[in-house]
Amino acid sequence: MTIDHQRRLVISRFTGEMTNDDLRRQKDMIDSGGPYRGEYYVVADFSQITGLTVTPDMVEWLASQRPPIANARRAIVAVEDKAFALALLYKSKSAETRPDTIVVRTMDEAFKALGIDLRKTPRNG
Repeated sequence: MTIDHQRRLVISRFTGEMTNDDLRRQKDMIDSGGPYRGEYYVVADFSQITGLTVTPDMVEWLASQRPPIANARRAIVAVEDKAFALALLYKSKSAETRPDTIVVRTMDEAFKALGIDLRKTPRNG
């Protein structure tokens, strides 16, 4: 997990088997990384997962929770079809709590869609 308050960027990277506990830990880590003042970018990178044992109930629970970063544009990067479908389910279930979520296949797509340029501070010019 990378929390860069200067760039107002949070990146969660998942590797190996992704479980319900992994998602719960990710939420807790973002919660504890605050305070988050102003607008942020949040990227969840599922591109390195090798398996998925996340339940739809966990996705619905996570989507219903108050976002740890209220004012954020979010991207989920999911290469494999099963992870992509799960990310789309999350996007659908979180439409009211996280309306600015996109689901893409690569980090480059996520950065481009969100307007992130790592050579400069995205929210400060």
